[in-house]
Amino acid sequence: MKHGLCLLLCLFLLLPAFATAENFNAEGLPVVNEPITLRIVAAIDSDMKNYDEMKLVQQWEADTGINVEWIQYDTASWNEKKNLMLASGDLPDVIFGNLSEYDVLTYADQGYWIPLQDLIDQYSVNMKSFAEKYPEVYNTWFAPDGNLYKIPRLKGQEDMVWPNRMYINQTWLDTLGLEMPTTIDELTEVLRAFKTRDPNGNGLADEIPFAFRTNDPLPSRTTFNRHALYGFFGTFGRLDSPDHIVLEDGHAVFTADKEEYKNAVQWLHMAYEEGLIDPEAFTMDAASYKAKNTASENVYGVWTGWTVEEATNPPEQGIEDYVMLPPLVNSNGEQIWPRFGYNVSAASGSILVTSINQYPEATIRFLDYMWEPYFSIQMDWGIEGLGSQINEDGSWEILGGGLKTTRTAEGMAWNVATCVPQDIYEKCIYTSAVKQFEMDACDVYRPYGQEMYPGIYFTLEDTQEMQQYFTDITNYVAKMTAAWVIDGGIEEQWDEYINTLNSMGLERYVEIYEENYARYIAP
Repeated sequence: MKHGLCLLLCLFLLLPAFATAENFNAEGLPVVNEPITLRIVAAIDSDMKNYDEMKLVQQWEADTGINVEWIQYDTASWNEKKNLMLASGDLPDVIFGNLSEYDVLTYADQGYWIPLQDLIDQYSVNMKSFAEKYPEVYNTWFAPDGNLYKIPRLKGQEDMVWPNRMYINQTWLDTLGLEMPTTIDELTEVLRAFKTRDPNGNGLADEIPFAFRTNDPLPSRTTFNRHALYGFFGTFGRLDSPDHIVLEDGHAVFTADKEEYKNAVQWLHMAYEEGLIDPEAFTMDAASYKAKNTASENVYGVWTGWTVEEATNPPEQGIEDYVMLPPLVNSNGEQIWPRFGYNVSAASGSILVTSINQYPEATIRFLDYMWEPYFSIQMDWGIEGLGSQINEDGSWEILGGGLKTTRTAEGMAWNVATCVPQDIYEKCIYTSAVKQFEMDACDVYRPYGQEMYPGIYFTLEDTQEMQQYFTDITNYVAKMTAAWVIDGGIEEQWDEYINTLNSMGLERYVEIYEENYARYIAP
């Protein structure tokens, strides 16, 4: 109550600043005739230069006439600093950094944020253009109260919608005279050959036929682990997802209590017992996952991930040895693979404008400047000449292999809500063989893509209720799945497992997804 009253008082005192127009230009540059200053709290990687030292940021401020007082927090401490800021009510004018749905809705209810939809409609160019071209994406930004508070980071790069992929060692297939597997039985025989026939030819039994990794923390239902087995589970008739919810015939369906899930776990146990699966699949971190396959030579036969750099070094060697494994023909005679949606990167950078901001019109125009696609390209991939090359015909190239060092040397990269829409990504020329290889994955999975549950807002009440359900249910499923793969026993323990899920509130868990999806698709 105290914070809400303070915010209302601030808004009352600042009404003249909202109404004045003498210093504000609704079109063109600069945005203001006389400089104003915005206080922006921002997340920043520890190895990046300060934002106010970046050439792009200096250009941004100079062109708009808006100065920024940057308050920067390292991403490692972001959650702690962000929580203290929200709890105290000591707000800046703008926040650059990820806030969860729970944060957004909880503090919207206390009056912390300015609704942005009318400002975008009246004063933006790039954001409004995006909303008109991609309304199905834009509509996911709206909270259940009908307001748009949080602007997410968006990338129209198609390979972003296929973050969960399977790579197979084509060199090993060729060495052993094997065909690309198309069914689970064929894959099983290939993995057995990888284990027993020394495909890397070093005389050692060091091959790991099938590598994946499941222990990434999942702090929210929209966070995915690209090294997990969401697509592979489709081999047994039903895809999986981080929250074990998929869409089928327009309805939310829980996956981890179905026969298809049990059949997948039974196969994984068989493969584990035969030594076909990395024994550390349920415990290792990202660094170990890569190190195992790069210590001396490739030892992974099949592995899951997004980019080839995640398990090979150098990646140029990786694209010589590995190709994408297409979806296997499943128990229903189909090939299916999860398509995670355009705004898959919304969980990284985002923007909120707070209620103490005296210049909302100027602020939205300041933010809209960053959404000019070719400015966003440089913010995301690195400044022109270092991380990107922009050509006169509108085509552009990624320089430096898209490495982190070139992206963050003079750009904010993934920490802020940039936007390069799909129609601009279609003009990208991938001169890097590695990047082209990763884009080619789209051709492998596109014909089989199934839309997953969208990253929509739940109501505040449902978000609060979901906190415990999500944690309890996903942790329990993860614990039991790992135990069954390693030790077996799924048949004997299945009924007890189902009863435990039901006692945790599984029915209500699915109901929340169903109700919010119905609200989202309602005309």
